[in-house]
Amino acid sequence: MKRTPKMKEIEQRMAPGSWSADGFLGDDPLGIERIEVDRAMLGRLGVEPGDLGKMLQRLWREGCTRFGCPLEAAAGVRVRVDEAKGSLACPFGHPGTFGKGTMQVTLGDKTLRFSPLSIHMIKSHAFFGGTGSPYRVEPEDVAALFGQLPADQK
Repeated sequence: MKRTPKMKEIEQRMAPGSWSADGFLGDDPLGIERIEVDRAMLGRLGVEPGDLGKMLQRLWREGCTRFGCPLEAAAGVRVRVDEAKGSLACPFGHPGTFGKGTMQVTLGDKTLRFSPLSIHMIKSHAFFGGTGSPYRVEPEDVAALFGQLPADQK
């Protein structure tokens, strides 16, 4: 992916201390190019990031009905949503803001963490976070979660 001036601007917003204390890129030397790597992984698995984002939004909404209390979304899939004050804007320049709550999804021995902004960035920008960033989730782990849910929850 050619690094355009717009992409450089987005990477600056994603740097630690710019729009969030920890930033979005972690210690990933690829920066925005991580999107291409993650898209390729999902392509091999036959899954679209938008579909994963929609599934995560549904889990978020379901989890919000029981703030702070875990719920069983499917066999072996537990969801817990915790609220937090404040909101963040999308570093990609999407309009609106996204709350700072956290959703933990446990699938077997793995726990994945999402915020409303990270769900949006997966769905709209195919960005799963930079390596080492607090909200980085591996696309194959989200795809595995997708495969565990019944069709009406995807």
